[in-house]
Formats: sequence, structure tokens, C-alpha cells
Amino acid sequence: MTGLSIILFCFCKWWWLLWLLPALLGWLLGRSMSSKTVGDGIDWKSKYDQSQRDLAECRKSKSSLKAAASTGVASMAAVKREEPAAPKKTGAWAKLKEDNLQFIEGIGPKMNEVLNENGVRSWSKLADMSRNDLKNILAKYGDKYQIIEPGDWPRQAKYAAEEDWDGLIKYQSDDGSAAKVRTLFIKLGIMDEDGNYKS
Repeated sequence: MTGLSIILFCFCKWWWLLWLLPALLGWLLGRSMSSKTVGDGIDWKSKYDQSQRDLAECRKSKSSLKAAASTGVASMAAVKREEPAAPKKTGAWAKLKEDNLQFIEGIGPKMNEVLNENGVRSWSKLADMSRNDLKNILAKYGDKYQIIEPGDWPRQAKYAAEEDWDGLIKYQSDDGSAAKVRTLFIKLGIMDEDGNYKS
């Protein structure tokens, strides 16, 4: 054999040794990195499990708060029922019902229904609401109610709840228009055309 063929023979016979060392180093490096990743995965798993426990606890406390709130509302309703009844109004005044929100400018029969469906059934309840509360109710019914501006409804309702009819008439007619409550009072026979209350 010539010298070149011996070198080639030896190289061909031992060539795999040249690849063994990098392969072994790559395997060791990969192994060490994967064990690190697995270790990190355990940390993420425990963090995920902890967040799931926190979420379950949050949901549990939310439901208990809702239950407490509904109990509070129920107990408030019971307290309200225990209050002495207001003296019954007679004559034309008996036609005034606190659940008739149509005394408020901007509230017609359909809007009265919408508010009733959402728990607003009295002047005092409406008086306690904010503009945003009312806008949120209207938003449930789509774009057709987006143009409605309920900003002064609570103020008008406050006059009605306090039975300050003169104040409500003045407030509604401040812009120069006829007061809606005055028109309704005339229709109900509570007030005459001159603005005098009938007994």
C-alpha cells in the first residue's frame, strides 16, 4: 500500500471519532438546557396552579358578596315594608303613582317600560341613579336609545319624590317650554288651566 492509501484507510476507519466528540458535547449541552427548561416549567406550572386557586377564591368571594348584597337588598325591602304607609291621597291626587315615571321630561311610555324592566320603578329610585347608570341601561337596548340624554332625569325625579311639584314645574319650564308635569296635572284634573291646584 502506498502512503496515501494508508492515510485514507486509517481516516476512513476512524472518521466516526471526529464526529463523536461534537455529538457528545451537543448531547450534554442539550441535556443540561432541557433540565433547566423542565425546572422552569415546574415554576410556571406552580404559578399557573396558584393563579387558578386565586381565581377560584375570587369567584367564591364575588358570589358571597352578591349573596350578601341580595340579602341586604331583601332586608332593606323588609325595612321599607315596615315603615308606616303614607296617608292615602284622595280625589285627583290618588291618580299620582310613584311608578309612573312619565312625569319626567324625556320619559314616555316605552322608556317607562325600559326603566321598569331594569328595576327603576319609582321616582326615588330614579333620583338615586347617576347619568352613567342610566346610559348603561339605555346601552343594553342598542343604538336606538343612544341619542337620549338622561342627565337631568334624576334631578326631576328628586322633585317628584319629594312632591315638590312647583319646583318640578319651574325646572321643566326654565327653557321656555311648557312643563310636562303641568300638562299631565291638567289632564288628570289636579290642576286647572291657570296653574292652580284643585283640592
